[in-house]
Amino acid sequence: MDKTSAASGQDWSRWLMDPAGLGAAAVEYAVDSWQRTLLYADVRRERGNQYREHLRERAPNVLGFEAEPVLSGLEPAATSELRARAHPAA
Repeated sequence: MDKTSAASGQDWSRWLMDPAGLGAAAVEYAVDSWQRTLLYADVRRERGNQYREHLRERAPNVLGFEAEPVLSGLEPAATSELRARAHPAA
């Protein structure tokens, strides 16, 4: 065994003696890779849907109470300020 295969812990001779086992391992790897790709795509789709829903809100609020806009900085001058009145919990 050379230093690289000993360092990685792989015994490549078993794959050379059993080509069917190598093919089975390659198919198993491909199926696992495809499943992970689909799961990742589904997570990205769900996150995109959440983001679009968040953007559709009138005034996206990350806090847990109701509020109404009182003064928006967009009207008189372009600023990033928004003042809101918080409503007490019922």
